[in-house]
Amino acid sequence: MKHMKRITSHGSVSIPVAIRRDLGIRERDAMDMEVDSQGRIILKAHIPRCMICGREEDTAAISGKRICLSCCRKALAILEGGKG
Repeated sequence: MKHMKRITSHGSVSIPVAIRRDLGIRERDAMDMEVDSQGRIILKAHIPRCMICGREEDTAAISGKRICLSCCRKALAILEGGKG
């Protein structure tokens, strides 16, 4: 499926509704954007990750930041005076 879209004066590009439906993208979904070595822009559904180690599993949000159980335990050990 190929669609031509123009960039708005604000630098935005809309994703056509047919593509959003096919991919299950909903309003307000977070997306990750990257540029590959050939200059292509790649959009992917955002996967919440630990802000310290990047792990995807067993994360929880604290003040809008995500941290995994393992990093939380290390931080707690440091705060309690142990080694991290």
